[in-house]
Amino acid sequence: MNFRIFTIKALMLLFIASSNLVQAKNAKEKENQIPIITKSDSAKSIKTLENDIEHILNHKHLHKTKVGLAVYSLDNNKYLYKKNIDKMFTPASNTKIVTVFTALSVLGKDFKINTDIYTDGKLLNDSTLKGNLYIVGRGDALFTEEDLEKLVLQLLDKGIKAVQGNIYADGSFFDDKTDRKVYSGDRDRVENLPPITGLSIENNTATVVVSAGSKKGAPLNVRIIPDSEAFETSCTAKVSAILNEENIINYEGIIPQDEIVIQKYGDADPDPARRRKSGVRIKTSVLENGRQKFSVSGRLNRNKIYSYRYYIKDPLTAVAGALKRRMELLGIVVKGSYGNKILPENDSVRTKMLATFSRPLSDMLEPINKNSNNYYAENLYKILGAYSGYTRDNALGAREIEEKNMMNMGIPCPDCALYDGSGLSRRNKISASALMNMLIISSGMNFSEILENTLSIAGIDGTLEKRMRATVSEANLRGKTGTLRNVSALSGYVNTLDNEKLAFVMLFNGPNVGSYKDIEDQLGILLSQFFYFNEEY
Repeated sequence: MNFRIFTIKALMLLFIASSNLVQAKNAKEKENQIPIITKSDSAKSIKTLENDIEHILNHKHLHKTKVGLAVYSLDNNKYLYKKNIDKMFTPASNTKIVTVFTALSVLGKDFKINTDIYTDGKLLNDSTLKGNLYIVGRGDALFTEEDLEKLVLQLLDKGIKAVQGNIYADGSFFDDKTDRKVYSGDRDRVENLPPITGLSIENNTATVVVSAGSKKGAPLNVRIIPDSEAFETSCTAKVSAILNEENIINYEGIIPQDEIVIQKYGDADPDPARRRKSGVRIKTSVLENGRQKFSVSGRLNRNKIYSYRYYIKDPLTAVAGALKRRMELLGIVVKGSYGNKILPENDSVRTKMLATFSRPLSDMLEPINKNSNNYYAENLYKILGAYSGYTRDNALGAREIEEKNMMNMGIPCPDCALYDGSGLSRRNKISASALMNMLIISSGMNFSEILENTLSIAGIDGTLEKRMRATVSEANLRGKTGTLRNVSALSGYVNTLDNEKLAFVMLFNGPNVGSYKDIEDQLGILLSQFFYFNEEY
Protein backbone atom coordinates (compact mmCIF):
# COMPACT_ATOMS: atom_id res chain seq x y z
CA MET A 1 0.00 0.00 0.00
CA ASN A 2 2.80 2.42 0.94
CA PHE A 3 4.67 1.50 -2.28
CA ARG A 4 1.62 2.45 -4.38
CA ILE A 5 1.28 5.82 -2.62
CA PHE A 6 4.98 6.51 -3.14
CA THR A 7 4.71 5.70 -6.85
CA ILE A 8 1.68 8.01 -7.35
CA LYS A 9 3.42 10.89 -5.57
CA ALA A 10 6.56 10.41 -7.64
CA LEU A 11 4.58 10.46 -10.87
CA MET A 12 2.76 13.64 -9.78
CA LEU A 13 6.05 15.42 -9.01
CA LEU A 14 7.45 14.32 -12.35
CA PHE A 15 4.33 15.68 -14.15
CA ILE A 16 4.56 19.06 -12.38
CA ALA A 17 8.26 19.41 -13.17
CA SER A 18 7.60 18.57 -16.81
CA SER A 19 4.77 21.15 -16.98
CA ASN A 20 6.98 23.85 -15.51
CA LEU A 21 9.65 23.16 -18.13
CA VAL A 22 7.06 23.42 -20.94
CA GLN A 23 5.70 26.71 -19.56
CA ALA A 24 9.19 28.15 -19.25
CA LYS A 25 9.99 27.12 -22.81
CA ASN A 26 6.74 28.66 -24.14
CA ALA A 27 7.41 31.89 -22.24
CA LYS A 28 10.91 32.04 -23.71
CA GLU A 29 9.57 31.49 -27.23
CA LYS A 30 6.82 34.12 -26.69
CA GLU A 31 9.39 36.62 -25.44
CA ASN A 32 11.46 36.03 -28.54
CA GLN A 33 8.43 36.53 -30.81
CA ILE A 34 7.20 39.84 -29.31
CA PRO A 35 9.34 42.75 -30.48
CA ILE A 36 10.66 45.18 -27.94
CA ILE A 37 10.01 48.74 -29.12
CA THR A 38 13.33 50.54 -28.94
CA LYS A 39 13.97 54.28 -28.94
CA SER A 40 14.98 53.91 -32.56
CA ASP A 41 11.67 52.21 -33.43
CA SER A 42 9.76 54.91 -31.56
CA ALA A 43 11.62 57.65 -33.41
CA LYS A 44 10.92 55.98 -36.76
CA SER A 45 7.21 55.68 -35.92
CA ILE A 46 6.96 59.32 -34.91
CA LYS A 47 8.88 60.40 -38.01
CA THR A 48 6.45 58.42 -40.15
CA LEU A 49 3.57 60.16 -38.35
CA GLU A 50 5.16 63.55 -39.04
CA ASN A 51 5.54 62.70 -42.72
CA ASP A 52 1.94 61.51 -42.95
CA ILE A 53 0.69 64.71 -41.31
CA GLU A 54 2.79 66.85 -43.66
CA HIS A 55 1.41 64.90 -46.61
CA ILE A 56 -2.17 65.69 -45.52
CA LEU A 57 -1.27 69.34 -44.94
CA ASN A 58 0.19 69.56 -48.43
CA HIS A 59 -3.28 70.29 -49.72
CA LYS A 60 -3.95 72.86 -52.42
CA HIS A 61 -6.54 74.61 -50.24
CA LEU A 62 -3.97 75.14 -47.48
CA HIS A 63 -1.45 77.08 -49.53
CA LYS A 64 -3.04 80.38 -48.46
CA THR A 65 -4.11 79.13 -45.05
CA LYS A 66 -2.63 79.83 -41.64
CA VAL A 67 -2.29 76.45 -39.89
CA GLY A 68 -1.61 75.72 -36.22
CA LEU A 69 -1.31 72.05 -35.31
CA ALA A 70 -0.16 70.20 -32.20
CA VAL A 71 -0.22 66.52 -31.17
CA TYR A 72 0.85 65.56 -27.67
CA SER A 73 1.20 62.16 -25.99
CA LEU A 74 -0.39 62.32 -22.54
CA ASP A 75 1.08 58.90 -21.70
CA ASN A 76 4.65 59.77 -22.67
CA ASN A 77 4.51 63.50 -21.85
CA LYS A 78 5.92 64.74 -25.13
CA TYR A 79 4.90 66.39 -28.37
CA LEU A 80 4.64 64.12 -31.39
CA TYR A 81 4.07 67.02 -33.79
CA LYS A 82 4.15 70.82 -33.65
CA LYS A 83 3.43 73.47 -36.27
CA ASN A 84 3.05 77.21 -35.58
CA ILE A 85 1.88 76.42 -32.05
CA ASP A 86 2.85 79.83 -30.61
CA LYS A 87 1.26 81.95 -33.33
CA MET A 88 -2.10 83.64 -32.76
CA PHE A 89 -5.26 82.25 -34.38
CA THR A 90 -8.94 83.07 -34.39
CA PRO A 91 -10.29 79.94 -32.64
CA ALA A 92 -14.05 80.22 -33.35
CA SER A 93 -15.91 77.83 -31.02
CA ASN A 94 -12.66 76.40 -29.65
CA THR A 95 -13.01 79.48 -27.43
CA LYS A 96 -15.53 77.40 -25.50
CA ILE A 97 -12.69 75.15 -24.31
CA VAL A 98 -11.22 78.18 -22.54
CA THR A 99 -14.60 79.17 -21.09
CA VAL A 100 -15.32 75.68 -19.74
CA PHE A 101 -11.74 75.09 -18.55
CA THR A 102 -11.75 78.40 -16.66
CA ALA A 103 -15.14 77.69 -15.08
CA LEU A 104 -14.03 74.26 -13.84
CA SER A 105 -10.70 75.63 -12.62
CA VAL A 106 -12.03 78.73 -10.86
CA LEU A 107 -15.56 77.79 -9.79
CA GLY A 108 -14.89 74.07 -9.26
CA LYS A 109 -16.55 70.95 -10.61
CA ASP A 110 -19.18 70.90 -7.82
CA PHE A 111 -20.26 74.51 -8.31
CA LYS A 112 -24.00 75.25 -8.25
CA ILE A 113 -25.88 78.03 -10.02
CA ASN A 114 -28.69 79.19 -7.75
CA THR A 115 -32.00 80.91 -8.39
CA ASP A 116 -33.60 82.06 -5.13
CA ILE A 117 -36.78 83.64 -3.83
CA TYR A 118 -36.49 86.19 -1.01
CA THR A 119 -38.96 88.31 0.90
CA ASP A 120 -38.68 91.63 2.66
CA GLY A 121 -41.80 90.86 4.74
CA LYS A 122 -43.00 88.35 7.27
CA LEU A 123 -45.54 85.53 7.40
CA LEU A 124 -48.66 86.29 9.40
CA ASN A 125 -50.66 83.75 11.40
CA ASP A 126 -53.24 83.41 8.65
CA SER A 127 -50.56 82.19 6.18
CA THR A 128 -50.44 85.58 4.47
CA LEU A 129 -47.04 86.97 3.57
CA LYS A 130 -47.02 90.66 4.36
CA GLY A 131 -44.38 92.03 2.01
CA ASN A 132 -42.86 91.54 -1.41
CA LEU A 133 -41.26 88.55 -3.09
CA TYR A 134 -38.02 88.79 -5.07
CA ILE A 135 -36.83 86.10 -7.47
CA VAL A 136 -33.06 86.52 -7.82
CA GLY A 137 -31.13 84.93 -10.68
CA ARG A 138 -27.42 84.18 -10.92
CA GLY A 139 -27.03 83.14 -14.52
CA ASP A 140 -28.93 79.86 -14.86
CA ALA A 141 -29.55 79.88 -18.61
CA LEU A 142 -31.30 76.51 -18.42
CA PHE A 143 -34.03 77.75 -16.04
CA THR A 144 -37.51 76.59 -17.11
CA GLU A 145 -41.18 76.81 -16.12
CA GLU A 146 -40.76 73.45 -14.40
CA ASP A 147 -37.93 74.83 -12.28
CA LEU A 148 -40.07 77.84 -11.43
CA GLU A 149 -42.81 75.52 -10.20
CA LYS A 150 -40.34 73.81 -7.87
CA LEU A 151 -39.70 77.17 -6.23
CA VAL A 152 -43.42 77.83 -5.82
CA LEU A 153 -43.92 74.40 -4.22
CA GLN A 154 -41.32 75.38 -1.61
CA LEU A 155 -43.40 78.47 -0.82
CA LEU A 156 -46.43 76.25 -0.34
CA ASP A 157 -44.41 73.98 1.96
CA LYS A 158 -43.73 77.02 4.13
CA GLY A 159 -47.47 77.53 4.52
CA ILE A 160 -47.77 80.61 2.30
CA LYS A 161 -51.30 80.95 0.91
CA ALA A 162 -51.38 84.64 0.03
CA VAL A 163 -48.97 87.50 -0.70
CA GLN A 164 -49.98 91.07 0.04
CA GLY A 165 -47.07 92.65 -1.80
CA ASN A 166 -45.62 92.53 -5.30
CA ILE A 167 -43.53 90.01 -7.25
CA TYR A 168 -40.17 91.39 -8.35
CA ALA A 169 -37.45 89.97 -10.61
CA ASP A 170 -33.82 90.75 -9.80
CA GLY A 171 -31.28 90.03 -12.53
CA SER A 172 -28.64 92.45 -11.26
CA PHE A 173 -26.05 89.70 -10.93
CA PHE A 174 -25.31 90.40 -14.60
CA ASP A 175 -24.66 93.86 -16.01
CA ASP A 176 -27.11 95.54 -18.37
CA LYS A 177 -25.22 94.57 -21.56
CA THR A 178 -27.51 91.80 -22.76
CA ASP A 179 -26.18 91.72 -26.34
CA ARG A 180 -22.97 89.77 -27.01
CA LYS A 181 -22.10 92.04 -29.94
CA VAL A 182 -22.04 95.02 -27.59
CA TYR A 183 -19.72 93.71 -24.89
CA SER A 184 -17.46 91.88 -27.36
CA GLY A 185 -16.91 95.04 -29.39
CA ASP A 186 -17.57 93.20 -32.66
CA ARG A 187 -18.45 94.95 -35.88
CA ASP A 188 -20.74 92.19 -37.12
CA ARG A 189 -23.20 90.03 -35.24
CA VAL A 190 -22.46 86.62 -36.86
CA GLU A 191 -25.42 85.09 -35.00
CA ASN A 192 -28.26 86.63 -33.05
CA LEU A 193 -28.70 85.33 -29.51
CA PRO A 194 -31.52 85.76 -27.00
CA PRO A 195 -30.91 88.47 -24.37
CA ILE A 196 -28.21 87.34 -21.93
CA THR A 197 -29.59 88.15 -18.48
CA GLY A 198 -28.84 87.16 -14.90
CA LEU A 199 -32.41 85.87 -14.58
CA SER A 200 -33.91 84.06 -17.54
CA ILE A 201 -36.55 81.49 -18.45
CA GLU A 202 -36.91 79.01 -21.33
CA ASN A 203 -33.74 80.30 -23.01
CA ASN A 204 -35.33 83.76 -23.00
CA THR A 205 -37.43 82.61 -25.93
CA ALA A 206 -41.21 82.77 -26.09
CA THR A 207 -42.82 79.93 -28.02
CA VAL A 208 -46.17 80.85 -29.56
CA VAL A 209 -48.22 77.68 -30.09
CA VAL A 210 -51.07 78.16 -32.57
CA SER A 211 -53.62 75.36 -33.01
CA ALA A 212 -56.69 74.87 -35.20
CA GLY A 213 -59.74 72.80 -34.38
CA SER A 214 -61.96 71.01 -36.90
CA LYS A 215 -64.63 73.74 -37.35
CA LYS A 216 -64.17 75.96 -40.38
CA GLY A 217 -64.02 79.67 -39.56
CA ALA A 218 -63.45 79.14 -35.84
CA PRO A 219 -60.75 81.29 -34.18
CA LEU A 220 -57.39 79.67 -33.56
CA ASN A 221 -56.19 78.80 -30.08
CA VAL A 222 -53.03 80.64 -29.02
CA ARG A 223 -50.78 79.66 -26.11
CA ILE A 224 -47.47 81.20 -25.01
CA ILE A 225 -44.64 79.27 -23.36
CA PRO A 226 -43.66 80.33 -20.75
CA ASP A 227 -47.04 81.26 -19.31
CA SER A 228 -46.54 84.80 -18.02
CA GLU A 229 -48.68 87.80 -17.19
CA ALA A 230 -46.07 89.82 -19.08
CA PHE A 231 -47.36 88.38 -22.36
CA GLU A 232 -50.50 89.46 -24.18
CA THR A 233 -52.12 88.00 -27.28
CA SER A 234 -54.66 89.04 -29.88
CA CYS A 235 -55.89 86.68 -32.57
CA THR A 236 -57.88 87.30 -35.74
CA ALA A 237 -56.69 84.08 -37.39
CA LYS A 238 -59.30 81.51 -38.41
CA VAL A 239 -59.51 77.81 -39.22
CA SER A 240 -59.40 77.32 -42.99
CA ALA A 241 -61.47 74.87 -44.99
CA ILE A 242 -58.78 72.30 -45.83
CA LEU A 243 -59.00 69.25 -43.59
CA ASN A 244 -56.03 67.28 -42.45
CA GLU A 245 -57.48 63.93 -43.54
CA GLU A 246 -55.07 61.85 -41.49
CA ASN A 247 -56.25 63.76 -38.43
CA ILE A 248 -52.67 63.97 -37.22
CA ILE A 249 -51.57 66.97 -35.22
CA ASN A 250 -48.37 68.29 -36.78
CA TYR A 251 -45.77 70.20 -34.81
CA GLU A 252 -43.31 72.29 -36.76
CA GLY A 253 -40.77 74.71 -35.36
CA ILE A 254 -41.11 77.95 -37.27
CA ILE A 255 -39.00 81.02 -36.68
CA PRO A 256 -39.99 84.25 -38.41
CA GLN A 257 -36.83 85.64 -39.96
CA ASP A 258 -37.43 89.17 -38.70
CA GLU A 259 -37.27 87.95 -35.11
CA ILE A 260 -34.59 85.25 -35.02
CA VAL A 261 -31.83 85.27 -37.60
CA ILE A 262 -30.51 81.81 -38.41
CA GLN A 263 -26.76 81.64 -38.01
CA LYS A 264 -24.68 81.41 -41.16
CA TYR A 265 -21.57 80.31 -39.32
CA GLY A 266 -20.76 78.59 -36.06
CA ASP A 267 -21.14 75.03 -34.86
CA ALA A 268 -24.48 75.10 -33.06
CA ASP A 269 -27.18 73.35 -35.07
CA PRO A 270 -29.40 75.91 -36.82
CA ASP A 271 -33.01 75.91 -35.67
CA PRO A 272 -35.61 74.76 -38.22
CA ALA A 273 -36.96 77.71 -40.16
CA ARG A 274 -39.99 77.83 -42.42
CA ARG A 275 -41.42 81.18 -43.16
CA ARG A 276 -45.20 81.47 -43.05
CA LYS A 277 -45.87 78.18 -44.81
CA SER A 278 -48.73 77.64 -42.43
CA GLY A 279 -50.54 80.77 -43.58
CA VAL A 280 -50.30 82.21 -40.06
CA ARG A 281 -48.65 85.59 -39.46
CA ILE A 282 -47.45 86.73 -36.04
CA LYS A 283 -46.16 90.15 -35.07
CA THR A 284 -44.73 91.02 -31.69
CA SER A 285 -44.25 94.39 -30.01
CA VAL A 286 -43.80 95.92 -26.57
CA LEU A 287 -46.78 97.87 -25.25
CA GLU A 288 -46.68 101.02 -23.12
CA ASN A 289 -47.48 98.94 -20.05
CA GLY A 290 -44.33 96.90 -20.64
CA ARG A 291 -46.09 93.75 -21.81
CA GLN A 292 -44.96 91.92 -24.94
CA LYS A 293 -47.86 91.48 -27.33
CA PHE A 294 -48.21 88.74 -29.94
CA SER A 295 -50.73 89.50 -32.71
CA VAL A 296 -51.85 86.45 -34.69
CA SER A 297 -53.56 86.71 -38.08
CA GLY A 298 -54.12 84.59 -41.19
CA ARG A 299 -55.46 81.06 -41.52
CA LEU A 300 -54.47 77.56 -40.45
CA ASN A 301 -55.67 74.23 -41.80
CA ARG A 302 -57.99 72.18 -39.61
CA ASN A 303 -56.40 69.94 -36.94
CA LYS A 304 -53.00 71.56 -37.37
CA ILE A 305 -50.60 72.91 -34.75
CA TYR A 306 -47.63 75.16 -35.43
CA SER A 307 -45.15 76.75 -33.05
CA TYR A 308 -43.28 79.99 -33.58
CA ARG A 309 -40.41 81.27 -31.46
CA TYR A 310 -39.55 84.85 -30.57
CA TYR A 311 -36.94 86.35 -28.31
CA ILE A 312 -38.38 87.69 -25.08
CA LYS A 313 -37.99 91.47 -25.13
CA ASP A 314 -37.84 91.91 -21.35
CA PRO A 315 -36.83 88.63 -19.70
CA LEU A 316 -36.92 89.95 -16.12
CA THR A 317 -40.50 91.16 -16.41
CA ALA A 318 -41.43 87.89 -18.11
CA VAL A 319 -40.02 85.88 -15.20
CA ALA A 320 -41.80 88.01 -12.62
CA GLY A 321 -45.05 87.61 -14.54
CA ALA A 322 -44.48 83.87 -14.88
CA LEU A 323 -43.85 83.50 -11.13
CA LYS A 324 -47.05 85.39 -10.33
CA ARG A 325 -49.04 83.25 -12.78
CA ARG A 326 -47.57 79.99 -11.43
CA MET A 327 -48.26 80.97 -7.82
CA GLU A 328 -51.88 81.73 -8.62
CA LEU A 329 -52.31 78.49 -10.57
CA LEU A 330 -51.03 76.56 -7.53
CA GLY A 331 -53.41 78.33 -5.16
CA ILE A 332 -51.37 81.25 -3.77
CA VAL A 333 -53.26 84.54 -3.97
CA VAL A 334 -51.12 87.49 -5.06
CA LYS A 335 -52.73 90.82 -4.23
CA GLY A 336 -49.97 92.98 -5.72
CA SER A 337 -48.48 93.35 -9.18
CA TYR A 338 -45.17 92.31 -10.75
CA GLY A 339 -42.10 94.04 -12.12
CA ASN A 340 -38.32 94.48 -11.83
CA LYS A 341 -36.56 95.52 -8.65
CA ILE A 342 -33.22 94.78 -7.02
CA LEU A 343 -33.36 92.94 -3.70
CA PRO A 344 -32.75 95.50 -0.92
CA GLU A 345 -29.41 95.17 0.82
CA ASN A 346 -29.34 97.64 3.71
CA ASP A 347 -29.87 97.74 7.44
CA SER A 348 -33.34 99.25 7.18
CA VAL A 349 -34.75 96.31 5.21
CA ARG A 350 -34.28 92.72 6.33
CA THR A 351 -34.67 90.04 3.71
CA LYS A 352 -35.04 86.30 4.11
CA MET A 353 -34.61 83.50 1.59
CA LEU A 354 -37.75 81.38 1.23
CA ALA A 355 -36.90 79.05 -1.65
CA THR A 356 -33.91 78.02 -3.74
CA PHE A 357 -33.23 76.05 -6.91
CA SER A 358 -29.70 74.82 -7.64
CA ARG A 359 -28.33 73.88 -11.04
CA PRO A 360 -25.07 71.87 -11.19
CA LEU A 361 -22.49 73.69 -13.29
CA SER A 362 -21.90 70.47 -15.24
CA ASP A 363 -25.47 70.61 -16.63
CA MET A 364 -24.52 73.72 -18.59
CA LEU A 365 -21.12 72.51 -19.79
CA GLU A 366 -22.21 69.59 -21.97
CA PRO A 367 -24.47 71.59 -24.33
CA ILE A 368 -21.78 74.28 -24.50
CA ASN A 369 -19.05 71.98 -25.81
CA LYS A 370 -20.87 68.98 -27.24
CA ASN A 371 -23.56 70.94 -29.10
CA SER A 372 -21.64 74.23 -29.25
CA ASN A 373 -24.49 76.21 -27.71
CA ASN A 374 -23.44 79.84 -28.03
CA TYR A 375 -26.16 81.23 -25.77
CA TYR A 376 -25.17 79.03 -22.83
CA ALA A 377 -21.49 79.79 -23.42
CA GLU A 378 -22.14 83.53 -23.17
CA ASN A 379 -24.10 83.05 -19.96
CA LEU A 380 -21.20 81.08 -18.48
CA TYR A 381 -18.78 83.78 -19.63
CA LYS A 382 -20.78 86.41 -17.77
CA ILE A 383 -21.06 84.14 -14.71
CA LEU A 384 -17.25 84.05 -14.59
CA GLY A 385 -17.12 87.83 -14.63
CA ALA A 386 -19.91 88.30 -12.10
CA TYR A 387 -18.52 85.77 -9.60
CA SER A 388 -15.18 87.53 -9.89
CA GLY A 389 -16.88 90.66 -8.55
CA TYR A 390 -17.38 92.44 -11.85
CA THR A 391 -21.15 92.83 -11.69
CA ARG A 392 -20.99 96.15 -13.58
CA ASP A 393 -18.86 94.79 -16.44
CA ASN A 394 -19.08 91.01 -16.66
CA ALA A 395 -17.05 90.72 -19.88
CA LEU A 396 -14.12 92.66 -18.42
CA GLY A 397 -14.18 90.44 -15.34
CA ALA A 398 -14.35 87.28 -17.44
CA ARG A 399 -11.36 88.33 -19.55
CA GLU A 400 -9.31 89.14 -16.47
CA ILE A 401 -10.17 85.89 -14.69
CA GLU A 402 -9.31 83.87 -17.81
CA GLU A 403 -5.95 85.60 -18.12
CA LYS A 404 -5.23 85.19 -14.40
CA ASN A 405 -6.19 81.52 -14.48
CA MET A 406 -3.88 80.86 -17.43
CA MET A 407 -1.02 82.54 -15.56
CA ASN A 408 -1.72 80.53 -12.40
CA MET A 409 -1.81 77.31 -14.44
CA GLY A 410 1.50 78.11 -16.12
CA ILE A 411 -0.01 78.70 -19.56
CA PRO A 412 1.94 81.55 -21.17
CA CYS A 413 -0.12 83.45 -23.71
CA PRO A 414 0.59 87.18 -23.41
CA ASP A 415 -1.05 87.95 -26.75
CA CYS A 416 -4.23 85.93 -26.15
CA ALA A 417 -7.41 87.99 -26.32
CA LEU A 418 -10.87 86.53 -25.77
CA TYR A 419 -13.76 88.96 -26.00
CA ASP A 420 -16.64 86.52 -25.57
CA GLY A 421 -17.33 83.04 -24.25
CA SER A 422 -18.69 81.35 -27.36
CA GLY A 423 -16.12 82.17 -30.02
CA LEU A 424 -18.50 84.11 -32.25
CA SER A 425 -16.17 87.09 -31.99
CA ARG A 426 -13.67 87.31 -34.83
CA ARG A 427 -11.50 89.44 -32.52
CA ASN A 428 -10.64 86.43 -30.34
CA LYS A 429 -7.00 85.32 -30.57
CA ILE A 430 -5.29 82.33 -28.99
CA SER A 431 -2.41 79.97 -29.74
CA ALA A 432 -2.47 76.22 -30.33
CA SER A 433 0.03 75.98 -27.48
CA ALA A 434 -2.37 77.63 -25.01
CA LEU A 435 -5.25 75.35 -26.00
CA MET A 436 -2.98 72.31 -25.84
CA ASN A 437 -1.79 73.24 -22.35
CA MET A 438 -5.39 73.45 -21.18
CA LEU A 439 -6.06 69.95 -22.52
CA ILE A 440 -2.87 68.62 -20.92
CA ILE A 441 -3.46 70.27 -17.55
CA SER A 442 -7.13 69.27 -17.53
CA SER A 443 -6.19 65.60 -17.95
CA GLY A 444 -4.51 65.71 -14.55
CA MET A 445 -7.18 67.68 -12.69
CA ASN A 446 -10.11 66.38 -10.64
CA PHE A 447 -12.48 67.65 -13.32
CA SER A 448 -10.76 65.83 -16.22
CA GLU A 449 -13.60 63.37 -16.74
CA ILE A 450 -16.23 66.12 -16.67
CA LEU A 451 -14.43 68.22 -19.29
CA GLU A 452 -13.73 65.24 -21.54
CA ASN A 453 -17.36 64.10 -21.35
CA THR A 454 -18.50 67.52 -22.57
CA LEU A 455 -16.71 66.96 -25.89
CA SER A 456 -18.50 65.66 -28.96
CA ILE A 457 -17.78 62.03 -29.90
CA ALA A 458 -16.89 61.32 -33.51
CA GLY A 459 -19.70 59.55 -35.36
CA ILE A 460 -21.86 59.45 -32.24
CA ASP A 461 -23.15 62.81 -30.99
CA GLY A 462 -22.90 66.57 -30.93
CA THR A 463 -21.23 68.52 -33.69
CA LEU A 464 -19.13 65.46 -34.64
CA GLU A 465 -22.11 63.13 -34.98
CA LYS A 466 -21.87 62.88 -38.77
CA ARG A 467 -18.10 63.01 -39.03
CA MET A 468 -15.53 60.17 -39.16
CA ARG A 469 -18.23 57.51 -39.20
CA ALA A 470 -17.19 53.91 -39.96
CA THR A 471 -13.54 54.72 -39.18
CA VAL A 472 -11.23 53.95 -36.26
CA SER A 473 -12.06 57.43 -34.95
CA GLU A 474 -15.76 56.63 -34.48
CA ALA A 475 -16.66 56.40 -30.77
CA ASN A 476 -12.97 57.09 -30.05
CA LEU A 477 -12.06 60.66 -30.93
CA ARG A 478 -13.57 63.36 -28.70
CA GLY A 479 -13.33 66.96 -29.76
CA LYS A 480 -14.57 70.52 -29.78
CA THR A 481 -15.28 71.86 -33.23
CA GLY A 482 -15.04 75.46 -34.33
CA THR A 483 -16.45 77.21 -37.39
CA LEU A 484 -16.65 80.74 -38.69
CA ARG A 485 -16.65 82.04 -42.25
CA ASN A 486 -12.84 81.96 -42.31
CA VAL A 487 -12.09 79.60 -39.42
CA SER A 488 -12.20 75.89 -38.74
CA ALA A 489 -10.88 74.19 -35.62
CA LEU A 490 -10.90 70.83 -33.88
CA SER A 491 -9.28 70.07 -30.52
CA GLY A 492 -9.61 67.22 -28.08
CA TYR A 493 -8.45 63.69 -27.28
CA VAL A 494 -8.01 60.40 -29.14
CA ASN A 495 -6.65 56.92 -28.39
CA THR A 496 -4.19 55.29 -30.79
CA LEU A 497 -4.10 51.62 -31.82
CA ASP A 498 -1.57 51.15 -28.99
CA ASN A 499 -4.18 52.71 -26.66
CA GLU A 500 -1.89 55.68 -26.17
CA LYS A 501 -3.90 58.76 -25.28
CA LEU A 502 -3.15 61.81 -27.38
CA ALA A 503 -4.29 65.41 -27.08
CA PHE A 504 -4.53 67.39 -30.31
CA VAL A 505 -5.23 70.94 -31.48
CA MET A 506 -6.01 71.87 -35.10
CA LEU A 507 -6.52 75.53 -36.08
CA PHE A 508 -7.12 76.70 -39.64
CA ASN A 509 -7.60 80.37 -40.57
CA GLY A 510 -8.35 80.91 -44.25
CA PRO A 511 -10.98 80.94 -47.00
CA ASN A 512 -11.70 77.21 -47.53
CA VAL A 513 -13.58 76.12 -44.41
CA GLY A 514 -15.31 73.18 -46.13
CA SER A 515 -11.97 71.66 -47.12
CA TYR A 516 -10.58 72.23 -43.63
CA LYS A 517 -13.26 69.97 -42.14
CA ASP A 518 -12.22 67.12 -44.42
CA ILE A 519 -8.55 67.69 -43.55
CA GLU A 520 -9.39 67.63 -39.83
CA ASP A 521 -11.13 64.29 -40.31
CA GLN A 522 -8.15 62.87 -42.18
CA LEU A 523 -5.82 63.97 -39.39
CA GLY A 524 -8.15 62.59 -36.72
CA ILE A 525 -8.27 59.20 -38.44
CA LEU A 526 -4.48 59.23 -38.88
CA LEU A 527 -3.98 59.79 -35.13
CA SER A 528 -6.48 57.02 -34.32
CA GLN A 529 -4.47 54.62 -36.52
CA PHE A 530 -1.07 55.52 -35.09
CA PHE A 531 1.03 52.77 -33.46
CA TYR A 532 4.68 52.07 -32.65
CA PHE A 533 6.04 49.55 -35.14
CA ASN A 534 9.10 47.32 -35.13
CA GLU A 535 10.57 46.57 -38.56
CA GLU A 536 11.62 43.06 -37.48
CA TYR A 537 8.09 42.15 -36.37
